[in-house]
Amino acid sequence: MEMPHEIIVWYLLPALRKELVVALKDTGLSQKDVAKKMNITEAAISQYLHNKRGSKDIRFSATMGKEIKKSAVRVRDAKNSKVVMKELVRLVTLSTKEKIVCKKCGMKDGKCEICNIHY
Repeated sequence: MEMPHEIIVWYLLPALRKELVVALKDTGLSQKDVAKKMNITEAAISQYLHNKRGSKDIRFSATMGKEIKKSAVRVRDAKNSKVVMKELVRLVTLSTKEKIVCKKCGMKDGKCEICNIHY
């Protein structure tokens, strides 16, 4: 059984980064500019864009999709590199409201037996 925090690191964050990369590219930024904004290599951007990186096990709702797009605009327009970190933290926090980690962790009968005090 994977711990909730392991799920966040191994699945949720890579999935969020992938969606953020795609959303940034959709705003008109070049792959090189997306890499600079995300503070990762162009090769990593290419892997996200070609579905070679980022969890395929995590599915986001339309609401989360809108929030990811908002984050992309904030990151695109940011003058400071800390914005991407702030936005990823914000998105992880929002994802807890949708119980994305619980669904991956193995929530039973709609109830989490491990961290339900957070909901």
